[in-house]
Amino acid sequence: MNYSAKFIVASAALAATALMAQTNIGAAQTVELKVSVFTPPINPLSMEMERARKEIEAKTGGRLKLNVFHASQMGPAPRQFDLVRTGVADISVVFNGLTPGRFPMTELAELPGLIRGSSAPITMAMEQNAQAFLAPEYPNVKILNFAVTPNPILISRMEIKSLADLKGKRIRHPGPVHSATIAALGAVPVLIQPFELAEALARGQIDGAVSGAGGVVSFKLQDSARYVLDMETGGLTFAVVMNPAAYEKIPADLRKTFDEYFGPGGQPAWARILDVDEANNRALLARDGVKFGTLPASDATEFNAIATKLQNSMIGDLEKKGLKARAFFDKLKVVADRTQ
Repeated sequence: MNYSAKFIVASAALAATALMAQTNIGAAQTVELKVSVFTPPINPLSMEMERARKEIEAKTGGRLKLNVFHASQMGPAPRQFDLVRTGVADISVVFNGLTPGRFPMTELAELPGLIRGSSAPITMAMEQNAQAFLAPEYPNVKILNFAVTPNPILISRMEIKSLADLKGKRIRHPGPVHSATIAALGAVPVLIQPFELAEALARGQIDGAVSGAGGVVSFKLQDSARYVLDMETGGLTFAVVMNPAAYEKIPADLRKTFDEYFGPGGQPAWARILDVDEANNRALLARDGVKFGTLPASDATEFNAIATKLQNSMIGDLEKKGLKARAFFDKLKVVADRTQ
């Protein structure tokens, strides 16, 4: 072999070695993602994110890490979407109702009278229809998952036994749909952020609040409010979103593991957590002596009529804006009716 041939072989060997080294470096790359959750660590949304964090890190040998910041450490609850959109956070959990007017199609799942039991089927349907109906509401982010609280409770400082007892009461609402429901029932809707709720109840600034039972326990609202009125108030919607650039920086060999917990692969888990948590926390509140009540039959009939009117009104308003609200709501309702 002459000198030129030897040089070519050596150069090829060096190039192959360099390529292998680059491949190994890429394979060994560690990616860290910043995750913002506005809820405290004991909340099911935070707990589900922690479960995903631990299992993803274990399955990837520590190469994919989720650094989770709970209790609004990265920003207040209404800013969660923008934290991801601007790249301040890589992933966040959005409470849709806290930014009125921004997610009107998503909030159709919050209409009263839609959910009569488990919210899991509704949650699955939302994820499956997200690209067809909801994507325009989430510009510049990647929709990962949805979670829906089934029919949040109305917890109050005084016992409310009928719709007449609601007249004039100041009730905290968790979003525009629930605000409209509260107003239609003759009460006064008040917007208060989650971390300010306990103090507002304790000081008597509000008479009650619409909240998931998990939220009541997380923020200790039962310390000041000892009565619950149980109605088909509608869901509370949450969206897990991600910055697209953050998703792209995850190496291809790690995405399979990530996708087990987020996106379609992870949706069944996100669909279950609030269902299970609501049942557990309702039982906890009952054991703590909180008194649960329901509307009398005549008031329940009146409430159903109000709920139907609100459904048609809100869907009609969105249709006038060119949104396919009726088609999307019908898909949710078919799923809800099928599971009753």
